[in-house]
Amino acid sequence: MNDRKRTLPLLILPIETKVREFHGKMFFSYLVALRGGKIIVGEQEQLWRYADLFPPGVYIDKSVAATRIDWFRQLEKAGHQVVSWDEEGLIYFSAEVYQKLRLTEETLKRAELFFCWGECQKEAVVANFPQFRDKVHVCGNPRFDLLRKEYRAIFQPGADALTKKYGSILLINTNFSFFNHFRSKNQLKSMLACYPLAKEKSFMDGWMRYHEDGFNAFRDLLPALSKKYSDHTIVIRPHPSENHEIWSRLTDHFANVVVNAQGNVHEWILASDLLLHDNCTTAVEAFILGVAPFNFRKKRLEQYDNFLPRILSHCVTTKEELLTGFDKALAGDESFRQMIWSEKNSNYLNYYVSGFEKATSVDIMLNRISETFPEVKSTIAVKERLLNGLKLHWRNQLNRYRERVVRTDGYSQQKFSGINSSEIIEIFRSFDKLTKQQNRFTVRKITKNIYSVCLRP
Repeated sequence: MNDRKRTLPLLILPIETKVREFHGKMFFSYLVALRGGKIIVGEQEQLWRYADLFPPGVYIDKSVAATRIDWFRQLEKAGHQVVSWDEEGLIYFSAEVYQKLRLTEETLKRAELFFCWGECQKEAVVANFPQFRDKVHVCGNPRFDLLRKEYRAIFQPGADALTKKYGSILLINTNFSFFNHFRSKNQLKSMLACYPLAKEKSFMDGWMRYHEDGFNAFRDLLPALSKKYSDHTIVIRPHPSENHEIWSRLTDHFANVVVNAQGNVHEWILASDLLLHDNCTTAVEAFILGVAPFNFRKKRLEQYDNFLPRILSHCVTTKEELLTGFDKALAGDESFRQMIWSEKNSNYLNYYVSGFEKATSVDIMLNRISETFPEVKSTIAVKERLLNGLKLHWRNQLNRYRERVVRTDGYSQQKFSGINSSEIIEIFRSFDKLTKQQNRFTVRKITKNIYSVCLRP
């Protein structure tokens, strides 16, 4: 049977961190619509409030960590099936640490399918939970689908706009949220308390100190970078969970250093001459896009080291090594490029990340979903639909009241700034342009930051 003709159930897709996930999950939604399916997509926190009012469908979560146990139970109670991938499953310290931080037996048992980035992650999952081998599938990830050569042009207009605004860019992606988190250290510890790894206090405390050392090292680099590369704009892009204001205060006296966490990181990488990071997934994305990644860490501790970002980068431990490497990269030194983009490193990438050849990760996922859930019925009786409509109205009123009277710290808003129908339609038109199609889509607002999307008949 032609993949595009397989029947899909109603799909429900959450977005937690917009700058990281939006494009990939819009691509997922676009391909669902092209197959004749219907998808509900929106802010994760909002979907948690409203999912019980949707017709029975398949909820595609972004995690199977311990934090999801109660949520998976609620979804089942509401009549939904659950499948998942792990948005954070590409890089991790070790299979043992990954299991303690990101996997639990109960969530994997409740997820009908679990989609992996690549063979490496699958081996880690199966090593810890061999009983679930048959539901674990290697696919890739939708946001990396867009790094394929036939799709990456989706980011070029944004990259061109950044170049026009900032000129030549040196990009610094920070990854120090365990030290510089948006919330306080006590709040962070409370957030992490439900993870099994949190019981190993010495490990967690050491991890926080490791982030503190990295933060201080990057901060101390800024004067030298600003002075030596005065012909560049040095852009600091903080991790979505970090306190961005601290970076702004640290850089406000440097004329050529700016802090900007807006937009998709792929646009920033394409607009940049090189990337500086420490233990960050963006090194993998830069490697794929052909932009030299540098991993700076004065003292490396193996237990807190992510292998893939390090092996795909030029690793340095001193400021002098870093500046020398920067000069080689900016000069287009061919031996330097060959050192990074070696056949060995390409093989490592293919072991960790699938989905770059033939079918996209989204196509693979949708095929598995249609095979696994051929009988999911997404319709509900008229009486129940009317009742849910009434519940939706009153829940909207309650949530609007809550937003007015309950003070928030802004963390959720930093991670998800909102979406609207025009934004969805615009990116769908961009996908149409890439694929040389002209489709019409129905994008209907269900409530704040939640939309249903399908192909218009």
